[in-house]
Amino acid sequence: MKHDGNQAKVKSSRSRRVSMLDISNTLLLRLCSLRYLPSQTLSEAALADEFGVSRTPIRQVLQQLALFGLVESRNGVGTVVTDVHRERALELFGIRKHLALLMGEMVDPGRFPRAKERMIDLEKAAVARGQERDIQQFATIGIRIQKIILDTISSVEFRRLWEECYYRSCRISYSIVESNWTLSTRLQLEEIRDLVAVFR
Repeated sequence: MKHDGNQAKVKSSRSRRVSMLDISNTLLLRLCSLRYLPSQTLSEAALADEFGVSRTPIRQVLQQLALFGLVESRNGVGTVVTDVHRERALELFGIRKHLALLMGEMVDPGRFPRAKERMIDLEKAAVARGQERDIQQFATIGIRIQKIILDTISSVEFRRLWEECYYRSCRISYSIVESNWTLSTRLQLEEIRDLVAVFR
């Protein structure tokens, strides 16, 4: 009986982790693809209702998103989507470029075979969806690219810096996608194919 109780606790704990990860991924996608616009207020109660959870995991996810500078807590207002600052985003693009030069020293080549498989699957998805003008799908693929890269990074601190730079700067790039859809999708596909070559 005691063993069954422990199994139930572990199962419950896993469900909670998966649930929080799903919530985090969904909100990241909405923020990065500008479905949630700057100055928009995010209601903990509405999000808790949408995801079928209490306010506690919603609050924890929103706190994580605040660390990326995507939302902020304002007294008397609640959680608000932050503005997209072009100058800061461009500065962060520059920082990401320099971080990319250090990447070779921070990755674990033992993780490359799995990363290559995932990137090849992503390439197929990008080709299949390339003709659809869907910013949500474009952003989803972009986020998946970053998650695959992150999974190859062995340094915890470098991973944190890379992730923070990406999420703090990605909204500006996704905001211009629709104005030049063909170029944007071509560049995204080229990035995927370049990464497949790197992981080989």
